Amino acid sequence: MAATQPVQALLERVSKASFVETWRRPQRRMVILLCLPAFLLLGVLVGWPIVYGVLLSLQRVTPTAAPGWVGFRNYQAVLGSGPFWQTLFITLVFTVLSLVIELGLGMALALMLARVVRGAGLIRTLILIPVMLTPAVAAINFRVMLNYDYGVINYVLNQVGIASQPWVSQAGVGPMLALILTDVWRSTPFFVLVLSSGLLALPQDVMEAADVDGARIWRKLFLVKIPMLAPLLLVTVLFRVIDLFRTFDIVYVLTQGGPGTSTTVASLRIYNDMAVGNFTSYAATEATIFMVLTLLVSIGLIRAMKAS
Repeated sequence: MAATQPVQALLERVSKASFVETWRRPQRRMVILLCLPAFLLLGVLVGWPIVYGVLLSLQRVTPTAAPGWVGFRNYQAVLGSGPFWQTLFITLVFTVLSLVIELGLGMALALMLARVVRGAGLIRTLILIPVMLTPAVAAINFRVMLNYDYGVINYVLNQVGIASQPWVSQAGVGPMLALILTDVWRSTPFFVLVLSSGLLALPQDVMEAADVDGARIWRKLFLVKIPMLAPLLLVTVLFRVIDLFRTFDIVYVLTQGGPGTSTTVASLRIYNDMAVGNFTSYAATEATIFMVLTLLVSIGLIRAMKAS
């Protein structure tokens, strides 16, 4: 009798759980049943590719041999590979520099746009044009603009006495700068649109109180506006970090990861290992590791959002 008391207590706790209570109510039960197909479809479309990728990373898959289970040997090979850490470093450099420039430039343009009274809608529409272009089209445009012989950027540099620069053809900082410039041109309008909307939504009584207290422009910006925009900023940064981590189109079209491997970001390396080298299980392992890293960064930003 005494032995059954813990079991009875456990059953009582389970019966009082929120899901069980929800299921016992007919209306809520109907809501769950109606949403269940969508949840199952989402699980198949999103969950199964992730599970399949993880399973591939635990096997040895080659074009000439049958798949074989190898456990965590692929992870040991990837984590012990120098090119993997080089790719991770290049991806972090590209992500951090692009994000900082886009955020700073987007905030500056949003502050300027917030002061515009006439034609603000037209200006916002024109600013959004780069976002409407696909990354591949934007990369093609900048590949022409950065051409050593006839590119408009080198032409402008020549007019001010600076020699033409081999932006994407020689090793150095040029290829990375070209990638960052292309991404900044295309993605900064996203920050402008979001932050300008956030600035317009700030309560005017708080702004007027800051003006009455004699707060100057910079003090008002850093002590009033930015703290109030912190949740919006973190959400915007979260989306951009995820997008920058999986950048592929711009790099593939503009530099193809070169010269050498100086601009080979994570997505391009995974593509090369899988589609070019036929190292399917190795590429799946790299993809799984980068997915986990992206997830950890996203969790950190979400916790920062909750704290703010």
